[in-house]
Amino acid sequence: MYLTEMLTAVVARQKDGMNHSIFLLTGCVVFATLANSGGGAAGQQVTGIQVPAGFQVTKFAGDDLATNIFSMALDPAGRVVVSGPGYVRRLIDRDGDGRADAAEEILKLKQGAQGMHFEKKGDATILYFVGDGGLWSVADQGSKLRRRILALKTGGEHDAHSIQRGPDGQLYLLCGNGVPIKSEYYNDPDSPVKQPEAGFLMKVADDGQQNSIIAHGFRNAYDFAFNQQGQIFTFDSDGERDVSLPWYRPTRVFQLTPGDHAGFLATSWKRPSHYFDMPREIGALGRGSPTGVVCYTADQFPPAFHNSILVADWTFGRIACFQYDPETESYDRGREFAATDGQFGFAVTDLVVGSQGELWVSVGGRGTEGGVYCIRYVDSRGPVEGSSGAEVEPGATAPTPEAPSSLADRLRAPELAEFGQLWKRVKALSAQQRSDLDQKEMHPASRCLVRLAEGVESNQARVDRARFCLEMLKQAPPSWRGPLIRCVQLALGGAGRGGGPAVFFGYQAVQPVQLDANQSAWFGRQIVDLMPACDENERQELGRLAAMLQLDSPKLVDLLAAQSGPESRAVDDIHWLICIAKLGSAGSSATQQRVANTLVQLPYKMEKESLQTDRNWAPRMNSLVKVLFETTGVIRGVVQHAELGRPEHVYLYQALPDSLKRQAASRFLEAVQQLPEQVSSEQLLIAASVDPAHSNGLLRPFAGRPDLADRIVQQLSHRPELADRELFAEGLSSADLETIKLSARAMQKLDLEVTPDEQMAAFATAFRLGWESKENRVRDALIHLLRQPRISRFTPAGEPIEPKDDGYEYASDKSQDASLAWYRQELATRYPVEFDRWIKTYEIPDLAARLKRIDWEAGDVERGKIVFQEMQCAKCHDRGNRLGPRLEGITKRFNRRDLFRSIVSPDEQVPHRYRALIVETTDGQVFRGMVIYESVDGITLLTGNGETIRINRQEMEQRRMSAKSLMPSGLLDRADDSQWADLFAYLSKL
Repeated sequence: MYLTEMLTAVVARQKDGMNHSIFLLTGCVVFATLANSGGGAAGQQVTGIQVPAGFQVTKFAGDDLATNIFSMALDPAGRVVVSGPGYVRRLIDRDGDGRADAAEEILKLKQGAQGMHFEKKGDATILYFVGDGGLWSVADQGSKLRRRILALKTGGEHDAHSIQRGPDGQLYLLCGNGVPIKSEYYNDPDSPVKQPEAGFLMKVADDGQQNSIIAHGFRNAYDFAFNQQGQIFTFDSDGERDVSLPWYRPTRVFQLTPGDHAGFLATSWKRPSHYFDMPREIGALGRGSPTGVVCYTADQFPPAFHNSILVADWTFGRIACFQYDPETESYDRGREFAATDGQFGFAVTDLVVGSQGELWVSVGGRGTEGGVYCIRYVDSRGPVEGSSGAEVEPGATAPTPEAPSSLADRLRAPELAEFGQLWKRVKALSAQQRSDLDQKEMHPASRCLVRLAEGVESNQARVDRARFCLEMLKQAPPSWRGPLIRCVQLALGGAGRGGGPAVFFGYQAVQPVQLDANQSAWFGRQIVDLMPACDENERQELGRLAAMLQLDSPKLVDLLAAQSGPESRAVDDIHWLICIAKLGSAGSSATQQRVANTLVQLPYKMEKESLQTDRNWAPRMNSLVKVLFETTGVIRGVVQHAELGRPEHVYLYQALPDSLKRQAASRFLEAVQQLPEQVSSEQLLIAASVDPAHSNGLLRPFAGRPDLADRIVQQLSHRPELADRELFAEGLSSADLETIKLSARAMQKLDLEVTPDEQMAAFATAFRLGWESKENRVRDALIHLLRQPRISRFTPAGEPIEPKDDGYEYASDKSQDASLAWYRQELATRYPVEFDRWIKTYEIPDLAARLKRIDWEAGDVERGKIVFQEMQCAKCHDRGNRLGPRLEGITKRFNRRDLFRSIVSPDEQVPHRYRALIVETTDGQVFRGMVIYESVDGITLLTGNGETIRINRQEMEQRRMSAKSLMPSGLLDRADDSQWADLFAYLSKL
């Protein structure tokens, strides 16, 4: 199955609960899940990674040697070198058993290297790396002297990444869209790209003085590769937050030529692949986070893999393979080569082909578990004889310049082949060469390419050029229609940015032309006449053209609205709605009702198609609907629609003017009463707004639902009633900070006698919170609750905190700590039973006595380091992971009592950001960890023992935040007093 077909099956439909991270191979290559076995020369085989039959995966190194690996390279001796946060290390297999047992530190860095490349020059080994604010070279001769070749923005996922020596002998560097483009990056007069934008691939001189940009328009291309013919391959990440919107593009694999633009122009606009001015796309991976790319130039793998392109995806833990066909000199659409099995953490970050033809794979990224794996072909015949790991031979990467006369011959043909390649060659000509070319005999439609390259700027010239291209379109054969529609768009400057809401970026000209009434009518007639004969892509691009021109044509609005119906796809409906909004004409009354129906039915259609939405969907649709309500006359049809009021229609309500919201809210109230089991929190709050004075009665019955409880308690707190006392008391122990704060304030407003259990709940929550500013604000509300004489009947000395408009005068850490200490003593005295219950939950009673008897002066730093390692503290602290806080200066921030209390009883005080997420899956498994990455498709967790777990959305049964820490309890249960002293001595030196 081609990966583009998989994208259709997985992303667009997501039918039958298909696992997004596992694609199935078709044909003769069958997956085999590897079984455990012992060690040996080949290393330790691993489970959890699926590869084709005949291949073997072994683990070369684990997180203990290199955590959170960003990038990987082989040094001139063929040894594996990896980099992560703050380090570059060489992994060493001393006993030759196929598994590294030591790590030699090569460099200490502030950030770590996002890309590395080794070269041998005479007796010196040169390391080129990207990190710490630039592209650097380091001579590995003991001095470790660094030379910055080029200043760059580094360290972020969308910053500078891969560095390689190209087959032409030049250095090539790939940068994401987070790198600001400076003039020194393309100061070579022969730079193929003269006006770069977004992410880019650049050629860097060894001294960094004369550079050029080869290709641009990337969002987050992370790595690239040269094949044996010197062609360049990379892939660009999808705009994950825009999934299920018309401009969403999957992760695409490109073959680049000089001057290419990969289509990313701005947030919420990426060009579609069918544009002739896009690079050649050899495959698509759907959702994903692109990382490593390599061309398999060796022959240890079977012949079918020779010269194939292997690309790695971090999100779904997979490696795709695009096989090369020497007869057609082209690549297939791709098959999956390796993939994670179930929840196994296979967060791939880089790929390297070894000297014997083996494939090295590094994992890590975003604070996850690090490791290095090796994939070999090991069927009964063994490795292919003559494995050479041959490097790419030097050769040209740019196409040979083509003379104008030769171009004219090709442009004379009635059928244009390789339209995009001809366009690039015409653009590369000088103005005089284009002028000479224009004098030669060409097919009339071919002149569109020449005229597009002229770059005229006047309004009339742009209109004339667009009209010329459109007239050519009317007489062109069907195979030319798509490219010529694109020519008309380019004649108008193309779409992709401009002012206003982001939803319209791909539907408005960068520099709009001004049309008079006759011109506008002419363009409108041409589009109306052309659409019936066009295919789906062509009709959509004509709709985009109409939007770019903002044609005032009711007939055209009617035609565009008619494209939506029961059989149309939801994402296509959104496209047509955007086009209609840009035209700004109401259309007929029937069209207005059709548009209203489309808006109301859209969520149901998306559900039927199993489409997911991410964070950009609601705000983009809100911007669109507001414009439609203002300009097209559909607003009444929506408000009066019989089906309005379901949870899926919140996006419509939010776009309504205030004058119509009450009428629409009544529809939501009716829906809540008719289908209470399907209610959502947003829908419920809208329904409650119909009668604010009596809204609590509507909300209260739904407070028992876990998915609604926090939102309902928060809403009830604005008008607290005695009937909600129990809900507020429960809210004091919530995992949600806002719910805790508002519950405390609501109980103050009720001014009631509060039970000892309720007071203990308020105190226990205040005590366990961390000390970030947002947690201080919540603790402040809890302390203020305890200070109220009507509630606790006792208060510490000092002035009470006065309420402010935005809350309270937030107490400092010191004063809050003092208040908690006072309340702790008072509660222990007044409510010994309840307090004893809390003590058994959060503390070890004899901790103070033990700390007092230990001889801290006898503590030894080296022995303490061993204790630290045996406790496996580094899995969560100080090694690039995000599970726990860094420990440098920890003994200066905390006294000995507080430090050991947090180790012995980690659940006692838990900063909100270090609380665990608990996920229950459909097959009954329960996972607990910190969210490292989350998208519409699922989440990646880092567990307390440092393992990376991937859980797909359809596998989740339930998820909830825990009030407990990820740090395990009982770490010091078996440690004696001397080990406590040793551990403290070690921590004091950090």
